[in-house]
Amino acid sequence: MIVGTLPPVGIGGTVLDARSRPPIFVVGVPRSGTTLLAAMLGAHPRLVCGPETHFYRELPENIGPLRQQADWPGSAIDYLYSIRHVGESIPANYGLTRDDLTEALADLRPSVASILSGMIGLYAKRLEKPRWVEKTPDHLPHVARIRRDFPESPIVRIVRDPRAVAASLMAVPWGPTTVFEALELWRHHDARSARFFQNDRKAQTIRYEDLVAEPERILREVCRAIGEEFEPAMLETSGSAARVNAAREPWKERVAERVDASRAGAWRESLDEDDLRLAEAWLGDRIQAYGYPLSGFAFPHYIEAFPRSLDDVGPEGYGHLGGPSRDEELLGRSIVAVRGLVSLGGRFWGEPGERPVMSLFLGSPNGWLGRRRYARTVRLSAWILRRRMEGIPLAWAGAPVPWSLQGRCVRVVAGLLPPVSEEPGLPVLAAGPDSPAGEYANR
Repeated sequence: MIVGTLPPVGIGGTVLDARSRPPIFVVGVPRSGTTLLAAMLGAHPRLVCGPETHFYRELPENIGPLRQQADWPGSAIDYLYSIRHVGESIPANYGLTRDDLTEALADLRPSVASILSGMIGLYAKRLEKPRWVEKTPDHLPHVARIRRDFPESPIVRIVRDPRAVAASLMAVPWGPTTVFEALELWRHHDARSARFFQNDRKAQTIRYEDLVAEPERILREVCRAIGEEFEPAMLETSGSAARVNAAREPWKERVAERVDASRAGAWRESLDEDDLRLAEAWLGDRIQAYGYPLSGFAFPHYIEAFPRSLDDVGPEGYGHLGGPSRDEELLGRSIVAVRGLVSLGGRFWGEPGERPVMSLFLGSPNGWLGRRRYARTVRLSAWILRRRMEGIPLAWAGAPVPWSLQGRCVRVVAGLLPPVSEEPGLPVLAAGPDSPAGEYANR
């Protein structure tokens, strides 16, 4: 089942002619089923999918040195070796040497696409496969860049219930340790890519829950979209899983087993009622946008959280509580504030045209302002003052100034926001007498 406003697989998107063989990219929020989908595609007799490359996640902003004719392909190969995954370089995970890559790239036109195509193309050639698939979950925020480099390639996104993703993320050793951080990771990836999948006609979306419930039907739709015939071998992933998981990550080992539809609901045993309430208060609009039902909690109050989109702060300032400026103290304050408001019936998503009853700022002004500090200081200060004039209470779940803050811009913005104060065991948001937080305000 394809959901939301996104084009159905093979219907709203472009169906490739069987003679067109551009590579295929599989993306998704980590722990959404990308490895399973990649193994299924890799089990097709004409396709191969190797381990994750993280190629676009690590790609430098200045790509000029990678494609200079004078240094080609040396600098490009150096870049491939600089990317490491599970303790090994990416070429090593693909079983390739520097000499192999030099030979493969030497006659290609210097470009970003040639670097990736040269490496994986050689891998596919050695396995006698005419077409390759690349799967890296962390490429989801970089799909626009992939499209520039591979204008004809199908990009298949797999989505999974955000509540399930959060539970799964907390179960892996590299994942976040709190539900809130896991939900924010999901939201960050979704916000960076949702618009792309609404507009790109060569991009497809499937749901994990549908894939494990009806694997043949969904795979037939995917195959139709990518210009391949469905093959029953795609339902047997024991062989292809070893290539996709060449790095032998233990949390991916179940991909080699027979598809089990019961996996889709396993998250319900992992999240308690408070965590479930938090997830739906924080991401309820996106949960429903992908066709997943909510649990029926009552959230009468719409609380506006900042930042909530790329438009608020730009890519470099948007992320987990303001990106790189956050620290454990700031994270803890934010979680306490959000959970407290959720317990009082607050939700952090609104219906179209709905007026917020409160604005809560999360993270650090350093993260909000990013690089264009003066312009964003003016814009954000004007927005805060407008909210005050509208009578909407404000609160900042951050440490009071001068909490290791430097620079006039940061101090200006922080000085406009009432900070969170604390009483034993209870967050108190200094948000004004009309705050929906009732017992939290002005104690």
